[in-house]
Amino acid sequence: MKLQDKVVVVTGSGNGIGEAFARRFTAEGAKVVVTDIEAEACARVAREIGGVGLACDITREDGVQAVADLLVRGIDAERFLILSPGSALLEGLAAKAADYDGWIASHAPVVSG
Repeated sequence: MKLQDKVVVVTGSGNGIGEAFARRFTAEGAKVVVTDIEAEACARVAREIGGVGLACDITREDGVQAVADLLVRGIDAERFLILSPGSALLEGLAAKAADYDGWIASHAPVVSG
């Protein structure tokens, strides 16, 4: 990959596949912004890979705005956004799918970014 000195924002990168993306992109030379709803996991991954951590919920407008603000504030590089949702897997897909509000919350990052 040609990610040297590029900025990559990986949502949901405090654990799971998002964390794997963050680690791989760092290994490829990217400057990674770790975002996750779980603040401790976000901080841990950011610290371990030498990235920037931003604990936020991208299913909420203020979370999306926080990511956008971080990207436009002082970052003069090509930027990429990797959406890595997976909240349904954390609490059981069947349980989330059975509840409409839970289903919407689980799939909002995929559908609306």
